[in-house]
Amino acid sequence: MFTSKKTVLIVDDAALFPALKETVLSIAPEALVIQANDGNEALKKVMNQRFDLVITDLKLPKMDGKTLIQSFQTVPAQYKPTAVIVFSGEMSSENLRAELGAVTFVSKLAPPAEFVEVVRKMLGLAQSTASKPAKVDVAFINPFIDGVLNVLSTTANVQAKKENLFVRGNDQISGDVS
Repeated sequence: MFTSKKTVLIVDDAALFPALKETVLSIAPEALVIQANDGNEALKKVMNQRFDLVITDLKLPKMDGKTLIQSFQTVPAQYKPTAVIVFSGEMSSENLRAELGAVTFVSKLAPPAEFVEVVRKMLGLAQSTASKPAKVDVAFINPFIDGVLNVLSTTANVQAKKENLFVRGNDQISGDVS
């Protein structure tokens, strides 16, 4: 465990907040997890409270994730976030990575275990061999799988079914994406 309560800000306008919050709390049960629906709201919160971790999408209303992260340079030192994860469906080019500096990128299409491990690392939490693995709800990844299947259907005329490719409703990973 950790000695002080971790604070996490999740910035996403999508319906992912409950699943992201559940995932963070499964890793750090005592964490305070706060939501911001857009970049402006997030920046206001960051200007008044120090967060151990900010998890943000790039596509946000009012202020995008890139501008939000760049705005962290104007935040008083005592409130600057300790770590930032860009959790996005569209992964950035190397140029964007260079512009944003010390930011960790995780694709929304990455295996949920990868997201869990990155959050654990960013919060400075070691995985205990005695603890049970963090639970990641299938609802966490299914909206993105639906999007990928829609793109495949539209652009490549591929009629794939989610249950045949990626995730079943009973939390089991299955299938072959080749």
